[in-house]
Formats: sequence, C-alpha cells, structure tokens
Amino acid sequence: MKSGFIKYSLFKSRKNFNPLSLFYKNHNLTYKDFVSFLHSRNVESPGEDYYKKVKIDFDLKTKSKKENKEFQDIKETISITDNDVIEEQKNVIDEEPVIEEIKIKSKKRKKNEKNFNNKTDSDE
Repeated sequence: MKSGFIKYSLFKSRKNFNPLSLFYKNHNLTYKDFVSFLHSRNVESPGEDYYKKVKIDFDLKTKSKKENKEFQDIKETISITDNDVIEEQKNVIDEEPVIEEIKIKSKKRKKNEKNFNNKTDSDE
C-alpha cells in the first residue's frame, strides 16, 4: 500500500461508493481510468480482477436493459396464455357440483368475573 492511500473497502463503505456509477458515466472506462479516479481521491486500487468483475456486471446489466423489451414481449405472451388457462380452470370448477360445508359452532367459555376477582384478592 502506498503511503497516504486508504483501503478501497473503507472508501466504499464511508462514501457509499458504487463502482458501477463510473461505468454509467463512461461506458468505455479502462482500468487505467479506474485507477486514476481512485488515486485522485487517495484510495488504493482494489486490483484488476475487481475491475473486471465490475465491468462484467455492468455489461450484463446494460445488455439486460437492451434485451428487456424482448423479455417483456415474451412475458406478456406467457401471461396471456396463463390467463387463458386460468379462465379455463375457472370454467371447469364452475361446472363441478357444489358441496356445502357445515360449520360447527364452538361454545364460548363464560368467565365468572366474581370468582376470578375473589381468588386474586384472597391470594394477596
């Protein structure tokens, strides 16, 4: 560690730093740019492996946004077919004979407040 630099993990937690924010600002961020950004803030670089992991994560998220429209189209198609299936199931359920349920009422317990109060008074 170079003198005057703080650890990346400490910087990240104190400043609530999200490395993806750098990639959103500059889509073509290189490792050298990443290191120079951190060094300008007196922060030790976490290493090239960490940079690669963040870059891959960023690429996956941006690709997922591009493919999100396609996914939404597929999802809508699936939901339409699911709704059709649900409606068919409702129709089948409606055709079955109705079975009545008999509810058994439970007896409520009556509290004898006089006996309860007398017992607590005599216990003291």
